Amino acid sequence: LSGALAAMRGGAPQSAERALASALPWLNGADLQRGRLLLVEALQEQGRWRESLCALEEARDTREDSNHETFALDALARVYIGTPLDDWLALLPRLKEIVQKCTHTQSRVRAAKAVAHATSGLRDPQLARDMLAAVAQIPTSDLDIETQGQLGLIRALLLFQAGDMDASYDLASSHLEELRRRGIANALVAQLQHGLGSIRARQGRYDEAATNHERAVRVARLLGNVTLLTNISANLAWCYGRLGHYEAQLTCAEAIPKSDTSDMLSFTEMHLACSAAFSHAAQGRIESMRQSIRRCEERLGPSIPPSTTQSWLLWKSDILMVAGLRSEAIEAAVSAVQGYGFRLESKALAGVYARWTALTCAGTQNEATARAILEEMAARLDEHDALDQVEILCANLHCGWGSGRELRKQLDVRAKALPFTALVPLRATGMLLWS
Repeated sequence: LSGALAAMRGGAPQSAERALASALPWLNGADLQRGRLLLVEALQEQGRWRESLCALEEARDTREDSNHETFALDALARVYIGTPLDDWLALLPRLKEIVQKCTHTQSRVRAAKAVAHATSGLRDPQLARDMLAAVAQIPTSDLDIETQGQLGLIRALLLFQAGDMDASYDLASSHLEELRRRGIANALVAQLQHGLGSIRARQGRYDEAATNHERAVRVARLLGNVTLLTNISANLAWCYGRLGHYEAQLTCAEAIPKSDTSDMLSFTEMHLACSAAFSHAAQGRIESMRQSIRRCEERLGPSIPPSTTQSWLLWKSDILMVAGLRSEAIEAAVSAVQGYGFRLESKALAGVYARWTALTCAGTQNEATARAILEEMAARLDEHDALDQVEILCANLHCGWGSGRELRKQLDVRAKALPFTALVPLRATGMLLWS
């Protein structure tokens, strides 16, 4: 058991799993329960979410603290196996209660982690602030440095969701520096470094984002943690695309080992496929682009969550438009907007969604619906990422809604703060950028 714990702290969940395979048959009582929970955690660190749910069945017992731990681990797994968000949100009240009232600190940390990861796509500032207040009540005096770092990552994620980018960055940086000062190089270090990159990307500072992601990739690669490496690489490849480094984008996207084609397509795998296809489109390699699109769509089935399928259609529309295939792009965009009942499934794609809503609905019977969506986005502009803000402004200008002079003034300031290459998909649509 001690060897498995050391492996987990060293960022080697595969080694922890192997150690537990030989140790579990010889354990009993509290040690057996700790070993079973550690096995679940090791499987989840590797992204083997369904296997972790099976392992959880053996880890359940009647003790309240263990029951809370297994519930939190179960909730985290359900985020990643495609549970519809509305169904998952039914778990939220109990998770919040565990965070606020459970006497077992580790259970409180696990429950907070599940909420922070599950709600990241919601970008709900009020929910994030409520959770921050609850997490602040978790006692930290008896936590080891690893768990303190996990709690720091959770708080940084929630600050990220609340829109407080500077506080999120400072908190993640301080925990990262403390771990490095102690000579720790594990998965948590990679996650914190990755988080710094994600914050800078939201701010449109893609050079800094790429640098942080590159550092995180090196740690994940040294650890041999393929799941973590894949997640970070997806964001790094996207940053390369925003910077116009299309060959680097392609190399990064294709360096990740491909999953079994019989497995359900994950959001991260779809994201990598988009990077590969976008790189080809931006460089005029149309047939290679189509091959990348085709390989991805072969794995899109009815069990894929709508947040993944809608994101695919929105990004596919961008890819096709950049390639000069306007009619195909519009067709995909209509499916992405109208095919989902004018509901945005992932707020991380607010700008792309706004742009395609404007292009497909202006001057049609759906214009009133589109106008309500876009004007609401513009009214809450600062809640969105830097690039999304520019796209939302362009979408409203394209349709002639709002005060044109004021919108252009805002657009001028915000667009010029971004790399010129980050605006390639926007320019491909022919939307007006400058007054």
